Amino acid sequence: MARFSIKTHRIISLLIILCVLISCKEKQVLKEGNFKKISIAKSNNKQIKINEILDDFYFVLLENKKESFISKVDRIFEFNNNLFVFDNTLNKIVVFTNKGAFVRAVGKIGGGPGEFKDLGDMAFDYNKKLIQTICFDKNGVLNYNIDGSFSHFQRMDIPMFKFSNLNSSMGHFIGYYNEDFTNFAVFDKKNNIKFKGFKFPKNNKEDLMKYSFTGHITTYYDNHFLYSEAISSKIYKIDSVGNAELKYFIDFEKKPWPEKDIYLHESFFKNIQKGNVSFLRSPFEENKDALVFEYNHSNNETPNRRVNNKKLALYLKQSDKVYSHFNFKNDIFYQHISAPKGKTQNGNYFISTLSKLNELKRKAIADTTYKKLNDLLINYNPDDEYIVLFFYKFK
Repeated sequence: MARFSIKTHRIISLLIILCVLISCKEKQVLKEGNFKKISIAKSNNKQIKINEILDDFYFVLLENKKESFISKVDRIFEFNNNLFVFDNTLNKIVVFTNKGAFVRAVGKIGGGPGEFKDLGDMAFDYNKKLIQTICFDKNGVLNYNIDGSFSHFQRMDIPMFKFSNLNSSMGHFIGYYNEDFTNFAVFDKKNNIKFKGFKFPKNNKEDLMKYSFTGHITTYYDNHFLYSEAISSKIYKIDSVGNAELKYFIDFEKKPWPEKDIYLHESFFKNIQKGNVSFLRSPFEENKDALVFEYNHSNNETPNRRVNNKKLALYLKQSDKVYSHFNFKNDIFYQHISAPKGKTQNGNYFISTLSKLNELKRKAIADTTYKKLNDLLINYNPDDEYIVLFFYKFK
């Protein structure tokens, strides 16, 4: 599920103006032919540990100092043995080596060329070797060279909340925007809209402008992205031309949020506070081996208490098996792993983060299964704040 930020409130007035000024004639074309149904079912409850289905995994502890401090990881890209990390909360892009040593920050707070006040999302152009980030206060995309120097600014006619970079030779971007209450668009390098779709329902009686409720876009893979509207159970494949086709359907079986109600935000929040709903969260990522995603699973055993029952699911393509929280009850590692924040450049390894390191360290000491984790955390000082990146690929 996307993070709701007061940042978007700053551009609401602009969005309303754009609703009046901008119009396009492209039609939404969504295909729902062949797709994979992924079932989160209690019947599939064979107990395993995550490392049993991994071909390889390793950890990187990011250096913690004043210049490199980040509160969390929203996006991460790997290139030339460096890691490019985006923290949306702190408006920071920080570069580390693949061993976790701090290299540099990219850009800085300010109003000059290459400076920013309010960032939205990050992408990476591997062909042109550019770091790209949405700049809300300048209404466009800031482009930086690999060495951190400013390259150029690309103004966008329509404000975007999130985006990813398509094949740079085609010059396309994917972005979210609220022009005429549409969630999704593909732009060419001249800012022309090649495709738009996933419109808000016209009969919605709730205030659509109240939240930034935009779902998720994955990084580029196999000539396409994955896209899902917020709290929808449907994940679409979007190609570089803008064709949209349903690829995955997440079947929660237990109290899924109805597809017809995905824009009834007020009702949704009332139900999630009571633990009455199962739904797909963001982020999620895909490669040739797997789809890895987060979800909330309904848990209303404690009425009148807010329940954030976040879980991780792994769909392995070769074996056609789904592993969920029902399979990992005895795994010390499972509850501490986030959904992927990105992939390595070749796409083989997913990159997640770990949480509650002090608690995880105590568990790892008692479980020799994760000796590599124990070796990493042995010198970890719980009084300091660290971020541990978890790189993994499947058998």
